[in-house]
This record gives sequence, C-alpha cells and structure tokens, in this order.
Amino acid sequence: MSKLNRAGRYRHAPAADAAARVTGWLERGWEAAAIASAAGLSVATVHGVIRAVRAGTADRMAWATVRALLAAGDPTTGLVGALSTRRRLEALATLGWDPDAIAAAADVAAQPLWRVRRGQQPKVQARTWARVRAAYRDLATTPGPSPVVAAHALAAGWEPPVAWDEDTIEDPTELDLDLDDTVDEVVIVRALAGEHLATTRAERLHLVPLLHAEGLTDAQVGDRLGVCAETVMRTRKVLGIGGRYEMAAEVAA
Repeated sequence: MSKLNRAGRYRHAPAADAAARVTGWLERGWEAAAIASAAGLSVATVHGVIRAVRAGTADRMAWATVRALLAAGDPTTGLVGALSTRRRLEALATLGWDPDAIAAAADVAAQPLWRVRRGQQPKVQARTWARVRAAYRDLATTPGPSPVVAAHALAAGWEPPVAWDEDTIEDPTELDLDLDDTVDEVVIVRALAGEHLATTRAERLHLVPLLHAEGLTDAQVGDRLGVCAETVMRTRKVLGIGGRYEMAAEVAA
C-alpha cells in the first residue's frame, strides 16, 4: 500500500473524474455552498477542492472527498447559475406559460422568475432551480393558458421544449440551434436500420415518429437515439403522437 493510500489519499482516475464534475458545476454557476449540499461535504472542504482543481492538484484530494463528489446528487441549498432555469422559462413560454403560472406550479416566488427570464438575475437558489425543473417536466407537454405569451415567445425566437434534453438544457456550452439545419440523412438511415447512435434534436424530430410507428416504446427509442425515455416522450407530445401503451389503452377502451 502506498503512502498516499495510507494517508487516506488516492492518486487515480476517480480523482480526475471528481475534478471534472467540480469543473462542470462551476461552469454551470454552482457556488461552493451548492456543491457542498449536493455532495454532503462542508463548505470549507469544497472551497479547498475548488482551489485544488484550479491549481491542478486535485489528485491530492482525500479519497473520502473524491467519493462524496462522485456520488453527489442535486444541490439543496446555495446558489446555482440561472441559465438552465431561463431556458426552461423560455421554452415553457412557447407553449403559453408565463413566470406567474410557472411559479404557481413550482410553488416558488414569481418575481425572481421574471428577472431570470429577462436576463437580469444570473443566479437562483438551488431550491428554485429544482422546483422549476420539476414543474418543467410536468408542463413541457401541456399547452399553457396564454396564446399571447406563446406568440411573444415564438416571435422572440425562443426554443421550445422539444429543442432541449436533460443534458443540453443544463450545459452552458450548448448553443441554441436552428433545428432545420442539424439533420444528417446518413444518421436517419442508420438509426432506422437499427443502429444505436447519438442524434441531434432535429434528427429526433424526424426519427421519433418513424420509430414509434414501428411499435417501439419510449425507452427503446431513447436507447436507439442516445437519449432518455423522458426526452422521447416530450418529443412525442410536442408532435402530437401518443405512446405505444397510450394507444393500446385507447384501443382497449
């Protein structure tokens, strides 16, 4: 056993993976208190981790800290970047949901959501981020109460829910894409032939109806296209397509 192992420190790939997670959280605007709440660490420990990551000495982190970072879940306290919340607010606006209606569904204050959507608030409480994300999952396939809000959002060029998946909406390096310009016909052919491969959002708009027509479930389609079943379900709903089991229930009725 090496001296590092005896000291409770571990030079190994997991430390690099933990450092990469911390870097990703920092890029998303997570502050130390948010990272601490997600990993079950003290804020002081996280400040030390951030210093180590920035100094390139993350391989010296205690093994218990590495394990906690790798097992981290969602933050429960502290501040996180508001970008993904703004994207969700804009996406729901294309369906007719304004911040007041979203705040009611999420059980959070409306005023911060208005500021976030206007780009006037760069951070949100972790609780607000989590609740808006949960409300987004519930509302992203449901028309909102205001066609005026939807018209404004579409005129502003905001991306609808189908334009995002759970990973890209949180990724600050992900740019809004022109869905009409991101379809590779070779990918379409290969996916229909049964290959499992990564796809763009625009390609999924083409492929989900075709694979659904073959009788595949959301999970099977997602596995084929490299996304989760929830992303496939949301794409179906936006396109007005019922799921395999929904259609079976309708037939049985």
